[in-house]
Amino acid sequence: MSKSTFRKHIALHAMGAWGHNKPLITIAILIAEARKDVVLTLLTNNFIYPKVMGELSKLPQERYKAIEAQINVLDLVPPSPEPLKFDVEVVPAFEQLFKQTGNLTCLSSGKTVNCSDLPQISLAIVDPFAKYLVDGIRAIATSSQVPILAWLTGSAGPIIHAWGPGKLGGKGDDYALIREEINKTGRSQVELYLEIVAATNGKVAQVPGYPPLYDYELYPQQVPDMSVQASAIFTMMGAESIKASNGIICIATSVLEREAVVACKDYYNSVGKEFFAIGPMSLIRAPEKQENGITSQVVLFLDKMQAELGEKSVLYISFGTFWWPSDPTIFEAIINELVSSKTPFILSHPSPLCHFSDQLKQIISESPYALELVWSPQEKILTHPATGWFLTHGGWNSVQEALEYKVPLIFWPFGADQPLNSALITCQHKAGFELLEVRTGEKGRQRPYRYKDGFCPTFTVDSARKEVVDLLGELESEKGRIVRTNWEALANECGKVWEENGEARLELSRLIEKYLD
Repeated sequence: MSKSTFRKHIALHAMGAWGHNKPLITIAILIAEARKDVVLTLLTNNFIYPKVMGELSKLPQERYKAIEAQINVLDLVPPSPEPLKFDVEVVPAFEQLFKQTGNLTCLSSGKTVNCSDLPQISLAIVDPFAKYLVDGIRAIATSSQVPILAWLTGSAGPIIHAWGPGKLGGKGDDYALIREEINKTGRSQVELYLEIVAATNGKVAQVPGYPPLYDYELYPQQVPDMSVQASAIFTMMGAESIKASNGIICIATSVLEREAVVACKDYYNSVGKEFFAIGPMSLIRAPEKQENGITSQVVLFLDKMQAELGEKSVLYISFGTFWWPSDPTIFEAIINELVSSKTPFILSHPSPLCHFSDQLKQIISESPYALELVWSPQEKILTHPATGWFLTHGGWNSVQEALEYKVPLIFWPFGADQPLNSALITCQHKAGFELLEVRTGEKGRQRPYRYKDGFCPTFTVDSARKEVVDLLGELESEKGRIVRTNWEALANECGKVWEENGEARLELSRLIEKYLD
């Protein structure tokens, strides 16, 4: 289509983590379907590009053809051995699109876009961890020329904790102190973050609508130093990007966290920013249509378990693409317990941090009730009737997918938003379980708030094994039935947010009216 066909142009970009990009293409699809006079350009890298195109391919052909001309997906970043390299190449590309000059060629597909054929960019939806692009936009365009909406792929409670004010239980007031100290002393950002933001003293941490936790419970696992440093850097970048943005898009829903959503809207409105709660985002994606060799292997295993043991008999285990237990003895003891009890399970371990013994791999491979894979088709597993429970780190994308397919969760949180997500689902909604004895590290092995009186976990290999034995019994008991019922009730309510007058649909309409009309 020519420039005259489109009236508005939106640029989209997220850092090179799939969890940040997967829902981004979904919101692009929704906007394109809602407004035929809008063109959207997603700027990405060679790792994310095929995954985005894979998401688009899940649409029914007629639906995809209707929006195909409206969505440009451009890989503009040469391959790099660094897994989370900053995609700074998108900054000059954005400038070309904004100034409507020259051509941009996708490195993966070879597709070339003539920037002069597109309207000037009028809105940018940008991951706040991609501060390089936020800075690049603000260097050439004012907030009135190109409003920026910070793209936050988590829930509202963790957003409050990470960047909200102290009066709401947030750490947002601390960043000004860090900047002041850096200017005064020249100390490192990471050092000051750990000293000021991540410091714990056992006080109660609570954000609106969430159960109370001791502050050290937000760090339930010993994690690699690089993870701690990355958390400090990205959280600081997020704070600065949000400050430079006009508003926030959050993949949250009042079904799960009404008080936190209201608190976010009130707070960000008070500082002149819009807050849009548009989630859960995964509830609108179509399931996979094509199968590869691994998918066929998984389906064959699940079919076999269903035939032998019935529906909801399989435990799916995945900690996402990065996280992995730091203490292999605890993890191996739990897997051994699952094998010895003949509990059917699928173990997916794509994390580069994954390490477990060859002996354990052999034990798994020799069990007819176990399947171990580096990568697994998560949606295919969650949709299969044999899958009964999902043992997860509790990242928000996994929570959303489990809601979509009504598979209840067992949480093993590591950090970031995961401890809050777990507390919300398990303690507030009574709709999941959390493993506590698996906690590690100086902060992780302290008394949990939920056991502030009386019994305290001991955090040993034996206690972790016993906790899993007890849990397997609870899954089959009345308690397990109640948890599943509560989870399915939440899932049903979440399924209504995209109906005609549902919360997510109305929030998306509000965004479109404000920035595209």
